[in-house]
Amino acid sequence: INWLKARARYYRWKEELTLVRHEMYWAWKWFQGQEEQWKRRASQSQETGHKAYAESNGLLYHYYAKDAAKRFQGK
Repeated sequence: INWLKARARYYRWKEELTLVRHEMYWAWKWFQGQEEQWKRRASQSQETGHKAYAESNGLLYHYYAKDAAKRFQGK
């Protein structure tokens, strides 16, 4: 019985690890998507304030994506 419980725990943790790795990838891709979206808004904006705000957010998500890639690399 203990062997079966240990085996079940092993497979649960293996599945959890797979999910976490996928979630890390999804987070990184989401940051990249947000960066692209804000850069597109900045390029389409006519007003200086709106353009500056969009560029600022684009840069923020760029750093988020870069940091996520660095932290998640090899995991």
